[in-house]
Amino acid sequence: SRDGSEIAFLSTRDGHGVFVMPALGGPPRKVIAQPAGFEASEQAYGSPQWSNDGSAIAMPFRSLGEQTSVISFSFATQTSSTSTFPGRCFDMSLSPDGRFIACGDGGRSWEVTGLWIVPSQGGERIVVSKPDAKHASPSWSADGRYLFYLSNRGGTMDLWRQALDDEARPTGVAERLTTALGAVNARFSPRSARPAGGWCSPV
Repeated sequence: SRDGSEIAFLSTRDGHGVFVMPALGGPPRKVIAQPAGFEASEQAYGSPQWSNDGSAIAMPFRSLGEQTSVISFSFATQTSSTSTFPGRCFDMSLSPDGRFIACGDGGRSWEVTGLWIVPSQGGERIVVSKPDAKHASPSWSADGRYLFYLSNRGGTMDLWRQALDDEARPTGVAERLTTALGAVNARFSPRSARPAGGWCSPV
């Protein structure tokens, strides 16, 4: 979790699902149940994602019918919500306020992928980048007004930034921030106030 007090993990115990336990040890509790028709060992993409304020956890599951369900659990209400859409979700990232989910869609190839945003409570999928190159590792800015991601649309895997409005819809064109970086994934440091803080894993 953001404050380091808890650990969320995917497990096959107790019918499969997402569990939370104290970081220093203690009994785990199940917060997200594995949906019917999904197999955690083969069909889960990514790992549980905490919201920035620690109030929610989200996890993507892919069914045998080539669709993804992202299940979000709210600690405040102790309830879950599900957003379902076609395609395969990977590299999922939950927005700072927990309202939106960004993920890559592998389709039939992991070398040509799209990037989408969907409301965590369910709703229409928003296109950020069409599957015309490889797009991966989406990460939100702290205020939720930008989505950073890696793309090789310029030839090498570089860091790009897309501005978003209040409803997480793209505004303007994406901006390329690096050249010939050759990164394999990118993430922000949880406590960093700077966009460049501890995010790059170069090849």
